[in-house]
Amino acid sequence: MPQLVTVTVDRPDHRPIRFWVPVLPVALVLLPVVVLVVLAAIVACLVFRIRVVRALGAGWRVVSALPA
Repeated sequence: MPQLVTVTVDRPDHRPIRFWVPVLPVALVLLPVVVLVVLAAIVACLVFRIRVVRALGAGWRVVSALPA
């Protein structure tokens, strides 16, 4: 797992801007948001009578098929 990610923002008339983003702090900050989204998806599946495991599996397949 990388410790640092470089994000480059290209600007048409200037030099590109580079940001060095540490992975672990960003992942720790986003983890509660991911947990809330999964819980909301489970509640939505129960309300609309959709099988939770199949819906989460389909969502995972969509996310894993996205280009890196």
